[in-house]
Amino acid sequence: MVLAEVSPGSWLAIECTGGYTVYSNENEKYYQGLTFSNPKNYRSFLALYRDWKAKSLDYENERSYYNELISSYNNASQSEKTSMESGIEVAQRTLHEKEKAFLKTDSELNALLRYG
Repeated sequence: MVLAEVSPGSWLAIECTGGYTVYSNENEKYYQGLTFSNPKNYRSFLALYRDWKAKSLDYENERSYYNELISSYNNASQSEKTSMESGIEVAQRTLHEKEKAFLKTDSELNALLRYG
């Protein structure tokens, strides 16, 4: 589906696969979704979205690993806890870095969706 600006601020939905137009009073869903001011912003969105998905998955995997590590630590004996502490500190720093990377990409994606 493509939206064509037929006059300033007036849009018409074109169902490309079916070869017909759809007016907003016929189906409002054709007039909802993401819009971009130019093709460059659309390409930027695609790249940012791929990056966002990858960083989101990376962060969630790291968070799951960290939570499992903490669960093991909580169930460990005192001597085991002592030997696990440095590993937990490393995992916590790694988790924080992955969270920062994800939040940065998330912020960039939201800014592009809001303004571009």
